[in-house]
Amino acid sequence: MRIANTTLRRWCQSTVLLALCLAGIGVSRTASAQTKPPTAATQGSTPAGLDGAWAGTLKDGAENLRLRLVVKSNDKHESQITLYSLDQGNQPIPCRNVKREGVSLSFDVPAVKGHWTGIISADAKTLTGTWTQDSHLPLAFAREVK
Repeated sequence: MRIANTTLRRWCQSTVLLALCLAGIGVSRTASAQTKPPTAATQGSTPAGLDGAWAGTLKDGAENLRLRLVVKSNDKHESQITLYSLDQGNQPIPCRNVKREGVSLSFDVPAVKGHWTGIISADAKTLTGTWTQDSHLPLAFAREVK
């Protein structure tokens, strides 16, 4: 998969650093039947329970791109998500349009015209979803342990 690699390489090689974002998973395998419906407190926000660093690897054939997602929530439970491409300069790439509805989470990465959408696991240790950027690739994140 040269889509994300090519775009991010161009970005890293340019003299002007742009703010970037990652977004949305396309299709998730299953949603737990035990999942609670969204409430006013969680709908459209990402609670502090997801705060922290998450590690994932975007795989396209023989190419692997290591990624880190950092989630920080404010006192209104609104999230700021920043993506880092560890293999492409490790520069912060801001994400936009962060949305959470129940166990579903999605966000956009405007700088690379990407989107991630997925499902939060019941134990909030994994985010399983799809990265969309000209094509659809599976992309899961696991919570990094400090």
